[in-house]
Amino acid sequence: MVDGYYRVLSCKCGHPILLPPEMLGQLLLALKGLTKYCELIAAVCDHCKRVQNYDLTKTKPNPDWGQVILPNALGWAYVESLRCQEGTCEAPLPLFAKWSSAMTPEEREEYVKTWTWDNLICPNAHPISNPE
Repeated sequence: MVDGYYRVLSCKCGHPILLPPEMLGQLLLALKGLTKYCELIAAVCDHCKRVQNYDLTKTKPNPDWGQVILPNALGWAYVESLRCQEGTCEAPLPLFAKWSSAMTPEEREEYVKTWTWDNLICPNAHPISNPE
């Protein structure tokens, strides 16, 4: 049962992404005090594997579902902060995905290869290249 604060993101495929409260805490840690950049993130849809930007100011907090079991809210982790090509920009884009703690680094690398990268931008609207 999950009874707490979480964010509902909506992927372009229509699949809901439920971002649990621990991710918001990891977001602040990942930004290392750069809290002015904490509104824009990137997340991987576990249904279609699309990586896209999400503006947390435009997401829905806590729909009125009461206490429910949210299986797709489990297993989320901060992956890394992506950077744009603008040399003077310091705005990181935190990336979140579902990882199994049992996955080896090699398995994670193979899993990342299945992702479809959207046209990501940093919080200052500069384009971010797809990682190799």
